[in-house]
Amino acid sequence: MLNIDERNVKTEARHQLKEFLCTEFSTEKNIVDDISVTYFDSSHSKLIQLADVFLTVIK
Repeated sequence: MLNIDERNVKTEARHQLKEFLCTEFSTEKNIVDDISVTYFDSSHSKLIQLADVFLTVIK
């Protein structure tokens, strides 16, 4: 399952992003069979906020 901050993805691009990730992780790389992509508003998700903090530190 992938949890993605919805503020970083335009509404019309959400479907394309999910399709791309499914293709990359299941078909191309053969990592997983099925992917669930869920979009969250980071102001309501502590896990997305935590991921944002780690991304900031890594950059």
